[in-house]
Amino acid sequence: MKAVIPAGGNGTRMFDRTNNGQVSKEALPINGPAPHMDGDRLVVGPGLSQIEYSIMRLAASGITDITVVSGTRKEDLNEIVRRLAKDPIISEMLNIELVMQTTPRGLGDAFQYGVVGRGAGTKPNKTADQPVAYIGVLPDDLLVTDDFQNLSCPVVEGLVAIVNAGGNGVATMEVPDHLVSSYGIVDYGRERDGQSHPILGFVEKPRLDDAPSNFAIAGMYGFQPSRVSAVDRTPPDHKGEVQITNAMELSLEEGHEFHDVAIGGRVTRHDVGRPEGYDEFRDYVGECESRGIFMGDLRMLCRSLQATQEISDARSGLA
Repeated sequence: MKAVIPAGGNGTRMFDRTNNGQVSKEALPINGPAPHMDGDRLVVGPGLSQIEYSIMRLAASGITDITVVSGTRKEDLNEIVRRLAKDPIISEMLNIELVMQTTPRGLGDAFQYGVVGRGAGTKPNKTADQPVAYIGVLPDDLLVTDDFQNLSCPVVEGLVAIVNAGGNGVATMEVPDHLVSSYGIVDYGRERDGQSHPILGFVEKPRLDDAPSNFAIAGMYGFQPSRVSAVDRTPPDHKGEVQITNAMELSLEEGHEFHDVAIGGRVTRHDVGRPEGYDEFRDYVGECESRGIFMGDLRMLCRSLQATQEISDARSGLA
């Protein structure tokens, strides 16, 4: 299974923490010393970056083919991804690819770059245009389970299961009334029940009175290869961006099913794409580490995954 992490946006919501974009938000550390100003320069110390943590959660959930979509101006982020991709221990277990999005044109366009290496609606490259099923994960949406050190994520695994069964999926979360108008809201056609529920439609940032539910799209998606065509046929919005929500609506109209995986129970979502959410998550990680609970880094995780695989292979050989 392939995963695409779209990270080519400008990150304007985080300008208070990135010194107006001097540092890519995905390169900010979630632990260690807090970034601080030295004159007019933002100093970022050692620590686990948001992008590395996102890759760790995917790897721990069984995804080994990961593409990060970035931009040429985000050299600090690009250097982190290149370093991880070239590491001999990491590359033994994971295929990490860095793809450049020419200009940020919405989430649908970013996913398209990650899957087929070109923008939405552009002419297909017959030698490279080979769509695959994939999981799309926003790096702003960091999920943790009640076991901080267990990096595997039931939400990612749920989306993988839906895609492997031939369907399309989206992660959802229940939001309070006052936040409904800030999110894309899911229409189930009736009251939601069960572990995974079929979706009838999506409403982008509705008024509370017009909202079909209190369940919002939560930054994780699972798509069949055929959905690349839907993104290509989705017209840009008034800002010139190709929105993935509109592509999903088109897919539903054409008879393609979507199911959700709701965030809750053992899983908590942290929106580190806004300053308050980033600070709260750093505080949470710091509290865990003060109690001697550490998550390590991607190299440590890959060593662990490799050891587990070797044990499994050895047992299979004895069977």
